[in-house]
Amino acid sequence: MRAVRLGDSAADLRTLGETFSYAPSGLIDLASGFQLGEGLAAGKIAPDPILFKSGQRLSEEGGGDVPSSWARAR
Repeated sequence: MRAVRLGDSAADLRTLGETFSYAPSGLIDLASGFQLGEGLAAGKIAPDPILFKSGQRLSEEGGGDVPSSWARAR
């Protein structure tokens, strides 16, 4: 998977469109409005391009381990 950071400029959106050429332009156009944790997945990781929102990280800043209790039933 390739992550691309961008700002609000038209050049950034063109770069994103070239990088994710297999994603519909309508989804790429939404990228300038993404907030923290939001993204577009396309390609091998998502055969049908999708928008996603991620949750809070499980690991501590600096590489701490995730406790084994993370897998408990909720």
